[in-house]
Amino acid sequence: MHVVICEESWEEVNKKGQFEVKTSRFAWISCAPINRKNVHERCNLYARNRWLHENNILKEKHQGYQYEHIFSYDWNAMKGYHYLMHIARMVNEMALL
Repeated sequence: MHVVICEESWEEVNKKGQFEVKTSRFAWISCAPINRKNVHERCNLYARNRWLHENNILKEKHQGYQYEHIFSYDWNAMKGYHYLMHIARMVNEMALL
């Protein structure tokens, strides 16, 4: 088991026009070895990409789509429902632009 902890800090301008220091902390757990050469690729590129996907699923589950696990004996029916849900959300997102 390999663990990486990343602490970031940056400055933002607040409503009063003053600089404000913001910080965040992320942790990644991996079964693959992580070293100085691959930490950026594994943590920043792969892991953050996965968070985007997970956040989209959370939106589908909790923001009006009622997206839940579908239990069916027909694998194609489950996949079709899953794909239709993603297409419907994509159309809704495009309509908001």
